[in-house]
Amino acid sequence: TMMSITFLCLFFFGQLRGCEGFARICRRPFSIHRSFRTQGTLDAIECKETLLGLCETVPRNGVGASDEAKKDIEFAVDNLAKSCPPKPAYNDLVGSTYDLLYCTAPGGSSGKVGPFVGKVTQQFTNEKDFINAVELFGVVKVSLFAERSILDDTRIRVKFKQTAVSLFGNELFRKDINGSGVWEQRYVDDELRVMNTPSIFVLKRRLA
Repeated sequence: TMMSITFLCLFFFGQLRGCEGFARICRRPFSIHRSFRTQGTLDAIECKETLLGLCETVPRNGVGASDEAKKDIEFAVDNLAKSCPPKPAYNDLVGSTYDLLYCTAPGGSSGKVGPFVGKVTQQFTNEKDFINAVELFGVVKVSLFAERSILDDTRIRVKFKQTAVSLFGNELFRKDINGSGVWEQRYVDDELRVMNTPSIFVLKRRLA
């Protein structure tokens, strides 16, 4: 219904507080031994492999992840951040699309809408403009149009401009919005981006 679609639009991307998480989705067996947090500092390759592996074991986008899994991922992020290349805010994103692997944000930022969790992407159209989107069942898509500007070597300011709702690829409506935030880049390379918004976000670049 139109009311349901409007709900998606208003609460999309969790800039407003969403409802509490629903019961955890069944997940694949844990492939990484829990004791790795006691091993001390890991090198960059180990941290990245560990982080990607952990993201594969939790439910989609991290929604419903256990407290233990969240601690494991935070540990991997903290260690990987030590190997971040200089000036991560200047990483070239133009023309790229990223898929969300994991986040700790409540509500729509995680792709969670009611009892469902959608596929979340970030698409960078040029040096300033980008689109955050969540897609449900390949049918409904909610897009958040935003601009970004570099504050310093690690921080990016984002300003949200418009949101739009599409059904079966046809845009139903678009609405002007206001909102902003600062994203701290914790780690970047050619494949992975990890940032705090202040929630943790882990995103993986799509292959061209």
